[in-house]
Formats: sequence, structure tokens, C-alpha cells
Amino acid sequence: MRIGLNTLAVTARSGGDGMYLQDLVAGLQGLPSGHRFRLYCSGENQALFPVAAANWQKDVFRLRWRSLIYRAMWEQARLPAIVGAAAVDLFHAPVNVMPLRLSVPAVLTVHDIVPFAWPELIPLPLRLYWRYFRARSAQRARHIIAVSESSKAEIVLHMNVPAAKVTVVYQAVGTVFHDCPPGVPSTTPPYFLWVGRPYATKNVPMLLRAYAAARREARFPHQLWLVGSKGWDEARIQQLIGTLNLREYVRRLDFVVPDTLPALYRGATALLYPSLSESFGRPVLEAMACGVPALVGAGALPEIGGACVWPVDPQDEASITAGILRLWEDASLRAEMAACGRHQARTFTVERMARATLSVYEKAVST
Repeated sequence: MRIGLNTLAVTARSGGDGMYLQDLVAGLQGLPSGHRFRLYCSGENQALFPVAAANWQKDVFRLRWRSLIYRAMWEQARLPAIVGAAAVDLFHAPVNVMPLRLSVPAVLTVHDIVPFAWPELIPLPLRLYWRYFRARSAQRARHIIAVSESSKAEIVLHMNVPAAKVTVVYQAVGTVFHDCPPGVPSTTPPYFLWVGRPYATKNVPMLLRAYAAARREARFPHQLWLVGSKGWDEARIQQLIGTLNLREYVRRLDFVVPDTLPALYRGATALLYPSLSESFGRPVLEAMACGVPALVGAGALPEIGGACVWPVDPQDEASITAGILRLWEDASLRAEMAACGRHQARTFTVERMARATLSVYEKAVST
């Protein structure tokens, strides 16, 4: 089978979706198979996807990479003909949207359904684009990969597709997280950690209010480190940090390269991740792999963390505050959660993800 795999939506700053795709490409290359793979890359992102296997090749295109509109239009208008000329048997669109005019069967990975479940939290132009193209892509795809059971249920509910068309393939984290280095130097003040891009569903304003309440109650020395690229909620977050008099205690770090993340996790007392909605929640898996306890909100987070995480109601400030205080004061609980989390994270392997994805490919071309 000849398989085309589209990477064009991914950049070095893409976060979870990009790391998922890099892990998938590496995992598929590590599997023995008689299939041939063709990567569709840009000049800007091709270095993210090293190809060593003889049955892999890259097609590299020069695009105006900083323009989402240009890239999306190019994928819809130009990529179908390129894929058709390459005579691939199956096309995988791994980031939510596929070219709608493809003439070959396609597998689509859907990473989130926020435009459908939480439309009021997304700026109108993006909401309209994502709702239209994600819904049409889900209808056109031969098969859909969901990254959790929670996500599958929402895809079936909001995208009007049958459950039999959707297969759950959990994401994974590589050895860089399972073999975490020591944390930041001991001279650093203790800190809680949050990782991601602060979109509205990430619930960072509520986290800030809960953290402020916990500080008022316990007067602990812990800072709160917010790590990740800026999102459209950034201005509101910065204003709230000032309103809550947290400038001295909240440290905002912009995007950091993935190889530096493990040390940040290992230095943290706990990951605080009270999202309103998550289709997977990669930072929680990364934290568990590094032996760091995690406080989690809704969506797939309790599913991924199992009994190893501390669940809270993400819409209840008091619930989050209580969780922060419990993780701060109970060292034995943190140790139990860390050991449990390491064990849980070992089940989410890159090889397992790659094998399951390959099985979806084979199923898609046989139906």
C-alpha cells in the first residue's frame, strides 16, 4: 500500500498536534511493513520529520507559511491533484481537516471538537472555517481516528458520523519524557506548572483565580509557571494577573522546544491542568511520564490519567483551589500519584500508537 501523510499544518511551534505527528512518523518508520510512505512537507517544517527508512520519501513544497489562509487554500486547491498524480492508495490527514476533493480514500485524525462543543469561545472567523471544513472532512473521510474515548463520543455527537467509522488511537510520548532529567536547579523557587497555548477552553483565568485563592489561604512559596505560545486569550490573562496582584508570583514562559520540557516538569511540584475540554491532554501524559502529579479538569483528562490524577470541577474555583492546596500540603499523596502516573504513562507508547494507526490504514482501504 502507498500511503500519503500530510504534515503541512505543522510548524515547530505547533504544540501537541505537531508532537503527535512527529511521534507518529517516527513510530511508523520503526515498524516492519511492506507499505510505502510519502510525506507532504513544507520547506519550513521538513526538518521536523527526518526520514531514514528506505520505504519513505518526502515531497517538499514552498508555501507562504505564515499565512493560515494561504496554506489552507493551497491544500484544498492544489494538494488533491498532487496526491492523485502520486498514485497513493490512502491519504492520512492528521490534523482535523483534509482536502475535500481527494480522489483516494482518506483517514482523518480529529484532535478536538471545540468549534462544535464550545463555539462561543472561538473568534468568529476561525469558528466558521473550522466548523465547515472539519464537518465536511469528517463526512468525506473513509475512517476517523479519535485520540480518546471521550473525543470519539463527541465526534459522533457533533459531527454526525456513525460510531463504527471512528477508531480510538491514543497519543503517546517518547523516551525524552520517560527518561526525564533532573529538574531545574534547587535555587529556583518551588513552582506549579501549566503547559499549553492559553485558548479559552484551557481555563487559565479560572486557574489564576484559584491559585490566588490558595495563596491567600496558605501563603505557600510556590510560583505558578505558565509555559507555551501565546493564544487569543493572552491579553485577558495578563490583565487578570495584574488585577489579582500576581505579577510577582506568576512566571510566563513563551514557547519552549520540546527537549527542554522534561526538566521543567521534573522541577515542578505538580501540573495544574483544569481544562474545560480536552480531547487528549498531552501535558498530563508528559507530566505522568516524568513522575509529576497532575490536577486535571474535564474531557479526556480523567480517562488518560485514570486513578493517577487529582480530578476537579473546572468550572468551580473552590474545587480547583482545594485541589491545589491538597497537592501542596500532602507529600505522600504526591509520591503515590507520581509512582502511579509513571506506570500509567508507560502504556502510551509510540510503537503502540503507530501499530494501531497502521491497522486503521489497512481497515480503511479494505472497506
